[in-house]
Amino acid sequence: MAIVVADLDAAIRDFGNIFGMRFEVTEVAELGIRVGVCDQGIELVQQIDPESTIAPNWAGGVLAALSINVDDYEGVKQKMIERGADLINEVDVHSLQEFIVTKGSFHGIPVCVAKYEGSFTEAMHGGHGLPPDFEPRVTWLKKEFAPREAP
Repeated sequence: MAIVVADLDAAIRDFGNIFGMRFEVTEVAELGIRVGVCDQGIELVQQIDPESTIAPNWAGGVLAALSINVDDYEGVKQKMIERGADLINEVDVHSLQEFIVTKGSFHGIPVCVAKYEGSFTEAMHGGHGLPPDFEPRVTWLKKEFAPREAP
């Protein structure tokens, strides 16, 4: 589950102190968000730019997306497309593949479908911390969600 929080740092502290969860934080400036990911399946998302291009796809309230790890990534992607789901983008980085489906095309739920082995953070970062020049390969299928061009 990707959950929207107002203060990512405070939420991470509380989840850590109460549940013992450890989060790895990534700032995705081009999308106007900061994300904390833990290996228990929780993503905490904070909007840091009021003009974020991805925030309009959130379900409202606290749900940013339902994230599902699948074994048959290509098969699930094809089934979602055949069903009429509208894909926003695809990400390919280290041993992680994922795509995001618009909230309006699958029961009103924004869905993030991923394929990875082991922990999310190891798959995303190749078992290492993020290098300063980290850039996953992102293919934007819905241009209105793509990062805004610099002025």
